[in-house]
Amino acid sequence: MAHIYPFRGQWPVIDKDAFVADTATIIGNVTIKKDANIWPGAVLRGDYDKIIIGEGVNIQDNSVVHVEAGSPLIIEDYSMIGHNSIVHCSHIGSGTLIGMGSILLSHSRIGSRCLIGGGTLVTQHKVIPHGSMVYGNPFQIVRPLRQDEMDSIYHDVLEYRDLGREYKKMQELRNENDK
Repeated sequence: MAHIYPFRGQWPVIDKDAFVADTATIIGNVTIKKDANIWPGAVLRGDYDKIIIGEGVNIQDNSVVHVEAGSPLIIEDYSMIGHNSIVHCSHIGSGTLIGMGSILLSHSRIGSRCLIGGGTLVTQHKVIPHGSMVYGNPFQIVRPLRQDEMDSIYHDVLEYRDLGREYKKMQELRNENDK
């Protein structure tokens, strides 16, 4: 079973149709909505403020999602957080891909339907506009995303949603067999 803990009396709220891997850790004021999936080794710490994970969002292996006091985080529906990312920002818009190993620092805001390339560093208090392609350390806005690129991200998110459903069924069967 996943490591799910209360903090200061606040338990995580996880939709029954979400998949949370056995080795994921969810702490405190965290809401995970329908069809979201949290993969092995991911840590979501809602200790200083709330974290809301939207419908169909996937947070991939070994990513860390955390917030500062007074700065809640909302990850809107159908976004993807790549492996080994550090998400410490305030907002990620819907349909956005955060590439593997990216770092999003405090109070930054990422628009909807963006692509934040692998290994990108988004520094504190920066705002990335809707539909942007962003790469670099520190980040640079490269260009607007094309519609086909936005569609490709959405397709990838749906593939993860379906994969999460498959893993959830496998997890439920295993739990039944363990009884």
